[in-house]
Amino acid sequence: MPNDPKIYCENKVLRTIHARRSVREFTGQAVSREDLRAILQAGLRAPSGLGRYPMRFMVFQGDDPRRKW
Repeated sequence: MPNDPKIYCENKVLRTIHARRSVREFTGQAVSREDLRAILQAGLRAPSGLGRYPMRFMVFQGDDPRRKW
């Protein structure tokens, strides 16, 4: 793939890939129902190995569920 900055500016997918970052600290602000729905729909459309789609999604709201373990 050419290392041409112009390509990254014009191609929305490449721009998004290069702009991604990891977040290790969170604000505690709740995710809106609309954002949650969009995230889950994107996950459902993601490819899987050999087209098996063994995905499961769990949504936790409220207190941290790991505290109960």
